[in-house]
Order: sequence, then structure tokens, then C-alpha cells
Amino acid sequence: MKVLVVLLTGHTILNRHLSIVGICTDPLCPACGEEQETTFHFLGRCLARMQDINTTLGGYILDLEELREVKPKPLIRFTTKVQLHQSQLTLTIS
Repeated sequence: MKVLVVLLTGHTILNRHLSIVGICTDPLCPACGEEQETTFHFLGRCLARMQDINTTLGGYILDLEELREVKPKPLIRFTTKVQLHQSQLTLTIS
């Protein structure tokens, strides 16, 4: 459940959020380098993750409407497949 909450809120270790809070300076996706690494990009638009997106979420490129239809289990399966686990998704600032 924690994975879903951080993905929905955007408060995660994806580069876009890290650049907003001042932890990194580059908001681009490290996998493709094409767009800012937002939750939307990570789950539905990343060209480098197209195959994983297709096999776990059901399409190579997903728009917002298609992402809204994805059930929780495939989302969790996708984050595991691309090795973005719960411990990585939670941003801890000391």
C-alpha cells in the first residue's frame, strides 16, 4: 500500500521530486533522459521502460486515462520489476 501512496502523491525518489526538494539538480529520467522523471513519466511514458510497462501495465505508452484504470497489483509488480522498491520510494530527510 505504501508504494501506491507515494506514487499517487509524487513524494518519491523520482528525480522530479528530488529536484524540487533540492536533493538533486537534474529532474530528467535517468533511464531515458528524455523527460522529467515524474510518476506519470515513470509509469506510462518512459521509452527505456516501454517493454516493462507493456508486460506489467498493458501498453507500451499509457496516457492518464489508461493509468487510472490500472489495478494496484500491476503497479506494485511494475515497481518491483524495475527495481524501485518501497525502501527506495520513501524519501527520508534528516
